[in-house]
Amino acid sequence: MVVLLSPFYLQKPEKDILIRVAQLLRIMRLSVIGVAIVTCIMAMMRDNIYELVAESSALSLVSLFVPLIAGLYWRPADATGAVLSMVAGMAVWLLTLVWLPPVAEKAIKGTARHTWASIPPMLYGLAASIRGTWLGAKKRGSATTALPQP
Repeated sequence: MVVLLSPFYLQKPEKDILIRVAQLLRIMRLSVIGVAIVTCIMAMMRDNIYELVAESSALSLVSLFVPLIAGLYWRPADATGAVLSMVAGMAVWLLTLVWLPPVAEKAIKGTARHTWASIPPMLYGLAASIRGTWLGAKKRGSATTALPQP
């Protein structure tokens, strides 16, 4: 947790000082409360457990899968790219989850609009997550680095 948060909350970046323990504890406590609130809201919005399981797998795909795989197998991957990947994947997934169904209903079958609207929202989120990881590595200037040779 400290490694993930430290690039964004360094007090003096030039000296690489990690965040204070009190700040970290406050962030962790607020995160637990936030996750509990979001979980309760999601549980109240669904009728059965199967919908929650499907949503949790989609959530894992759009926010956790790409940073995990990139961190394991792609040398330029870093914490900035991981956070950017998680935020971008989640945001695009949520937006398309809300925006695509009305567009698909109004679109005429066989048109390009209907084709794009019929793609599952989690694939848009996955693409945004991949793009976020790549942009994080590019920001650091290492996106063109070749994959490590075995």
